[in-house]
Amino acid sequence: MARDGSGVMSWPSSGAAVSGAAISSTAYNTFRADLLTDLNAARPITAGGTGATTAATARTALGVQASDALLTAIAALTTSADRFLKFTGTDTVAVFDLFGTANTFTATQTSGRWAVDTTAYFDLNSGNPVLAFDATDFFLFTRSSSLLSYGVGGITPWQILSTGEIVGYDVGPTQTTALGFRGTILNTQNADYTFVLADAAKTIYHTSASTHTYTIPANASVAYPIGTIIQIENENGGGNVTLAITSDTLRWESSTGSRTIAANGSASIKKMTSTSWRLVGAGIT
Repeated sequence: MARDGSGVMSWPSSGAAVSGAAISSTAYNTFRADLLTDLNAARPITAGGTGATTAATARTALGVQASDALLTAIAALTTSADRFLKFTGTDTVAVFDLFGTANTFTATQTSGRWAVDTTAYFDLNSGNPVLAFDATDFFLFTRSSSLLSYGVGGITPWQILSTGEIVGYDVGPTQTTALGFRGTILNTQNADYTFVLADAAKTIYHTSASTHTYTIPANASVAYPIGTIIQIENENGGGNVTLAITSDTLRWESSTGSRTIAANGSASIKKMTSTSWRLVGAGIT
């Protein structure tokens, strides 16, 4: 009464017992032996078993995922909408709310590549950083009710306002720093003044009746990109402004050296090489 290749058991070939007739001891004992052998053998899948005698071979036969500590840890979590998994150690995991409380990660920078080292956050609704590394070389997105901003190295190069405008660093009550802004920002200076890197593309505005000197710093101290333009405007009634240069070359037409910008004068300087600037304008001597 062995099972066939499909795992199906058949009755003995001696047939069914007949009422009042003697039962063959050989057939009876063979039947009992077959039953005992079958009960102690691996029950085939077709008969509701696993076809295996060990848990490992049973999982293989049934195509079941092997037991895993990490999967067990995940299965024990309580999840809900807008929640994500955060791995907290070897085979340990927790859930966190993407749109709620700040969550901490770790990351390091090696050979110019970031791997998750200091504090990082996912917190889009509260205005906390969305993702940040350390205080000096950080990558940061911040969202508040009015803007989304991005920062590197402790400054914020750009922000997206609620109006949809993309604005640059030093965002104030107006969007004069919007990327693509076609005007020029005024930097009023009514004293002796040395240009700084942030003056690139700005207008240095003089309104004082006193004379003052504006100085172009050496490339060694302030390395403006080649092509940088700075405007100088001397208002009506303004005192003469001397435009000087520290150690590089300032060229006006064919001559070089310091120049004077009179009241109502307007000048523009453009950096032509790493150590030379060209001056054009009106009211210049």
